[in-house]
Amino acid sequence: IVGMAEKILNMPDRTSEPDVITASHLLMVLLHNLIGRIDAAIPRILELTLARLQVPTSEHVKTGDQLKSALLQVVASAFYYNPALTFQYLESTNPPMTMTLFTGWFAEIDKFESYNSQHITVLGLASIVKMDLNTLPPVVRENMGMIVTKMVGLAKDLKESEDENDDENDPDNNPFGGAGDSDEEDGDEEEQAVGAGLLRRPPLVRYIETLKEEEEEDGDEDEEGEGSGEDVDDEEDLAYMQAIAKQAKEMHTFANAEDYENYHNRDAEDYESPLLDTDYLMVFAESLHGALQRHPEFYTPMSASLPAEVQAASQALLVAAADPSRAERLAEIARLAAEEEDED
Repeated sequence: IVGMAEKILNMPDRTSEPDVITASHLLMVLLHNLIGRIDAAIPRILELTLARLQVPTSEHVKTGDQLKSALLQVVASAFYYNPALTFQYLESTNPPMTMTLFTGWFAEIDKFESYNSQHITVLGLASIVKMDLNTLPPVVRENMGMIVTKMVGLAKDLKESEDENDDENDPDNNPFGGAGDSDEEDGDEEEQAVGAGLLRRPPLVRYIETLKEEEEEDGDEDEEGEGSGEDVDDEEDLAYMQAIAKQAKEMHTFANAEDYENYHNRDAEDYESPLLDTDYLMVFAESLHGALQRHPEFYTPMSASLPAEVQAASQALLVAAADPSRAERLAEIARLAAEEEDED
C-alpha cells in the first residue's frame, strides 16, 4: 500500500491532484485501521507526505487547498497513530522538520471547513496535548498555546455545525412541518445522525468482519483439528491486510465512465474511517483535563494567557462534553449503527 502511494507522491509532475488525494487516502487507511501494527512504516509515510507538501506549485505541478488538506490529514493521522513516533521522525531529519511542519500546518488549518478535515485534525492535535510534556520537543512546548488554540477553534467549528444540524432536524423549528410530515420518515434518525457528523460507518471494518466469517465457514469444512496450531494473531493480521488490499484495488476500479468522472471530481473529504466514529468532543476534553492534571504548573498559566475568546470557547466545549444528554445521544447513535450492522 505504501509502495502504491509512493509511486504517486514521488511523481508530482506526472500525477493529478485526485491521484495525490487518493494516495493520501490509502495512507490514512493504514494509519486509521492498523494502529500499533505498522510502526516500521511511519517514517516512510511521513517522508513521502512531507516531501510532497514541500513541492512548489508550477506549470506542471498543482498544489491546491484540497491536496494540502489531504496530505495534512495524513500528518494528523500519524500523530493520532503514535505522536511519539511521529515526533521522533520529525526531529531526526536534518535539519529537524518539526517547526517547519507546524508553521505550514497552522497556516492551512483555518482553511479546513469540512467535517472530516476538522475532525481528524482535532484528534491529531489532541494526541499531542495528551503527551507527557517532558517528552515533547522544546519547539512544541514553546508553541503549545498555539496548538491548543487551533484545537479549540476546530472543535468549536465542529460543535457549531453539529448544533446547526440539530436545529435543522428539529421539527419544532420547521414552520412547514417537521420530519414527521415526510413520507421518508423511516430511517430519518439515522440520516440525521450522519448529517450531524456523529455516525460514519467504515466499510473496511464491515468487509473485515465478512472476510473473517467466510474464513470461519471455510474452516468448518476442513477436517477436524486441521490447522489447529496456526497463530490466531497471524490470521487476523492477514485478514486486515487482505481487506486493505481489496479496498485499495477497488478505489482504482471503474465500472463505467461515470465512475471514472466521479473519481476525478472527488475531493479530500471523500472517504470513511473508524476515526470519524470517535467523539471528537470527548477526546478534546480528555486531552485538556489530562494535560492540566499532569502538568498544572505549565498548563494553568498557559491557559490563562490564551485570548479571552479562546478561553471562553474552551470552557463552553468542556461543559458540552460533560453534558449527560450528549452521552445519551451518542448511545442512541451507537444503537442505530449496531442495528444497521445487524441488518447488513
